[in-house]
Amino acid sequence: MGGWWRRWFGRRRGEDLDTLRRRYERFQHLLEGNNRVLELIADAGEKLGGDHLFDRSYLEALTGDLERTVSGVVFDLNAMTDGRHPELVDAFERIHERVRSVLTPGEVAESELVLPLAQVDLDLVDAVGGKMATLGELGRRLDLPIPPGFVVTAGACHRHFRASGLNREISLQAERLARDGDSVEEVAEHLQGMVRQVSPDREVARAIRQEIRRADRAGSRFAVRSSALGEDAEHSFAGQHETLLNVSASEAVEAWREVVASLFSSQALRYRTERGLGVADALMPVGFVTMVPARASGVVHTVDPAAPQRDVMVVSSTLGLGPSVVQGASPVDRFELSREPCPRILSRHVADKELRLVARSGGGTEQAPVAASERTVASVYDDELVELALMARRIERHGGQHQEVEWAVDDAGRVVILQARGLRIQLSPTQERAATRELSRLLDGHPVLFRDAGVIACRGVGAGPVVVIRTPDDLSGFPQGGVLVAQSASPRYSSVLGRASAVVTNVGASTGHLAAVARELRVPTLLDVRGATDVLAEGMEVTVDAEENVIYPGVVDELLRFHLSNPPHEVEYEEFRLLRRLLRGIAPLNLHDPDAEGFRARSCATYHDVVRFAHEMAVRELVEMPGLRGQDRRRFVRRLDLPIPLDLDLIDLGGGLAEGDRSRLSAEEVRSAPLSALLRGLAAPGSWRTEPVDMDMGSLIGSATRFTSLATPDASQVRPNLAVITSDYLNLHLMLGYHFNLVDCHLSASPSENYIYFRFHGGVTEITRRSRRARMLASILEEYDFAVETKGDLVVGRLRDLGWDPMAHRLEMIGRLIGYSRQIDVLMRDEGAVRARAREFVASEPARLDDVSPPVPTAGS
Repeated sequence: MGGWWRRWFGRRRGEDLDTLRRRYERFQHLLEGNNRVLELIADAGEKLGGDHLFDRSYLEALTGDLERTVSGVVFDLNAMTDGRHPELVDAFERIHERVRSVLTPGEVAESELVLPLAQVDLDLVDAVGGKMATLGELGRRLDLPIPPGFVVTAGACHRHFRASGLNREISLQAERLARDGDSVEEVAEHLQGMVRQVSPDREVARAIRQEIRRADRAGSRFAVRSSALGEDAEHSFAGQHETLLNVSASEAVEAWREVVASLFSSQALRYRTERGLGVADALMPVGFVTMVPARASGVVHTVDPAAPQRDVMVVSSTLGLGPSVVQGASPVDRFELSREPCPRILSRHVADKELRLVARSGGGTEQAPVAASERTVASVYDDELVELALMARRIERHGGQHQEVEWAVDDAGRVVILQARGLRIQLSPTQERAATRELSRLLDGHPVLFRDAGVIACRGVGAGPVVVIRTPDDLSGFPQGGVLVAQSASPRYSSVLGRASAVVTNVGASTGHLAAVARELRVPTLLDVRGATDVLAEGMEVTVDAEENVIYPGVVDELLRFHLSNPPHEVEYEEFRLLRRLLRGIAPLNLHDPDAEGFRARSCATYHDVVRFAHEMAVRELVEMPGLRGQDRRRFVRRLDLPIPLDLDLIDLGGGLAEGDRSRLSAEEVRSAPLSALLRGLAAPGSWRTEPVDMDMGSLIGSATRFTSLATPDASQVRPNLAVITSDYLNLHLMLGYHFNLVDCHLSASPSENYIYFRFHGGVTEITRRSRRARMLASILEEYDFAVETKGDLVVGRLRDLGWDPMAHRLEMIGRLIGYSRQIDVLMRDEGAVRARAREFVASEPARLDDVSPPVPTAGS
C-alpha cells in the first residue's frame, strides 16, 4: 500500500491547479505537434507516389515546417518534465543537421566511407547507389538470401576526388565534352589514366581494410561491383561500368580504384552525354560482396520481355558463374514458369553447355570444360526453379514493377539473390491506349466488394488470400502474399508487413505508425474500411487496388499486370530524389517498443523517432500526475455520485464537467468524453459484481500471508480515487480493495491524438492466482487490439491511433473490465479458468449503450 502511495506522490508532492493546467496544456500542444509531424510525413509519402508534382520550394517548406514543429515537441516535453530530457535536444540537433544537409547544394556526406551491406536499403540510395541499395533492401526488408558484404560509399568517392584534386580535372574535362562531343575517347583515356595514377585516399583505403577485418573476411574472395549514382534506377547503365570477380582481400583497394575509373570509360561517358547526364558531379559507390561458390547461376524475368502479354516468368541459367548468361556469350538453359501463387514449370529447353565460367585459384575467372555427362542436363533442379520464382515474385511485389533478377545456386543448393532491377517493358502509345481501354472495360463489369470505403495509406495494387488477424497468435505463420485484414491498424502488425501483399483494416488513419511502416515497405494499404472484417472472410481471394480505393473479389490478373507494367516514374525528377533523401532522416520509425532497452532519446535517428519518444514520455508524465495540494484540493475537487459503491473525486482542468460549483455531481454532469465512456462500461448491468465470492483455503491462506487483515485497508493509508479530466482527457487512479487501476487516455475526433494507457496490479490472493488473473486480462486486452505486457500480477496495455468510435468502445470495455476483475483472482483456481473467464467477458459484451459519436462543436466552444 505504502509503495503505491509513494509512486503517486514520490516525485512531486502536489501542485496547485494552475500548475497542473499548464502541464496539461503543454501536453495538448505536444499532441498537436506530434500530429502535425505525422501529417507532414504522410503527405510527403503520398507525393512520392507520383500523383503530385512539386518543386524545391515545397522541400524547403517541408523541412522548415518539420524543424519548427519537432523542436516545439522537444521543448514541450522538457517543459512538462522540468527539463529531464536534454538528450532529446541533442538528438534533434543531430537529425536536423543531417536533414538540412540534403538541400545544401553540392553537399555529399563523407562521414560514412564504408557501410556494411546488412545496414543498407533504398533509403541509402544516394550514398550507395541504386544497385547496392536494392540488394541491401532485399536482404534487410524482405529477408531474402543475399551475399554478405559492404559498400564503399559515394562519400568515399567524393573524398577521393576532392583530396587528390581530381575533381578540378573532372570538371575541366566535363566542360570540354560539353564543347566538343567528339572528344569522348580522349577524355575517357585522360580521366581513367588520372584515376589509376592517383593513390587511393588513405582514409578510404583504411576504411576498406578495417571493414574486411571487422567482418572477418580476410580470407574471402569478392565480387567488386559498380553501383554508380543513377545506375539501375531511371538509367540502367547496363554493361557500361566495371565488375571484377574473385578479388582477394589484399587486392580490394586496387579493385575499388579500378571500378571507380570505369565511371569515365568511353561507353559510360557517351551514355551520359547522350542522355544529358552530368559528368562533373558523377560519383561511384562500389559494392564488395562475397563470392558465391556457384553450381549454377542466371537471370529470371518475372514476365517475358519479348511477349509480356503471355504472363509467364522466364528463367535463363547455366553452370558456374553467371556473367555468360547476362553477356549472351554461350548457350543457356531456358525455363518458363506460371505466375501463380504456386508456380508451375510450363516449358523447358536444356542447352548443350560445353563450358562453364569458374573462379581461378589465383584470382579472376576462366572457362572450364563441362563433363560430357553434365552437358545436356538441366543446370537447376525443379524445386530450385520454384523457389527462385517465388523469390522473384516477392521482389516484384515490393518493387511495384516487373523485375530482372540475377541469382546463383551455391554448392549446397541454396538460392542466393545477386542483383535486381526494374524490367522496362516498352509499349507503343497505341498499345498503351489499347491496354488502358481494355482494362477499363473489364473493371467496369467486375463485381466490387468496397469502393471509396476507406483512406489510402500506401498506394499500389496487391492480391492474395485474406488472412484475418484477431489475436497476436494469428500473426505467427502469416503466409507469403497474404492480404492482412484486421479490426485496427495496430503497430504490432508491422512484423509481418514484409510478407503481406496488401493491408485492409476496419479502422485506422494514414498518419498512424502502421501506415508509416506500410509506406516504408511499399505495401498497398487501405485503412478505415468499415465492415472489412465482416465482408473479407478468411481464405477468400481478393484484389486490393490502393490506387483507386477499390477492393475486388478474386485475383484480377489484368489489373495486376497493368500496374506492374506501368510503375510510377518519380525517380525521373531531381525533386523526387531529394524528397526520398529527406525522408530518410524524417520518416522511418526505429523506436517501436517503449519497454525495450533501446527506447531512449539517444537512439532517435529520425524526426519520427523524436516525436514517438516525446509522446511516450509525455504520457508517462501524465500517468504519474500528482494530486492537488492543500487549499486547492478543498476548493477544486468534486465528488462524483455513482450508481455503484465507488467514491470518485474529480479535478477538472477545463471542459470536463457541467458548469456550477456544487461539491457533488452526478454522472450526467460529466462532460469529459473519455470518462463518460469509461463510466458507461463501469456502470453497465452486470459489470459491477456485488455478490460475495467464495474464498477457498488457498485463497484464504494466500491473503493472510499477504496482508494483516482482509478488511478494507486502514483509511490513513488510502488515497481517494481520483480522476483528472478535461473535455477529451482522463487520468484515473482507482484503488478497489487491493486492486490498483490506472487509466490515462485521450479521446478526440483526431485518431492520431487518441491513446489509452491501462495499468492493473495487486489483488488479495497468492501470486499464482494473481498471475493467472494478469494473463486473463492480457488475453482480453489483446482481443481488443491492445499491445500488452505482463510481469507477475502487473498488466500494462497500450493502444493508440484509433478513431472516436472504436476508442470510446474500448474505454467502455476498460470500465467493464475494472468492475469484472475486482474479485476475479479468487476464482483463478487453475489454468482453465484463465481461458474460461476471458471468453466469458468477451461474450458478455452488451450492445452499445449510447450514441458515442464525437460532440459537434458549438459557437464559442
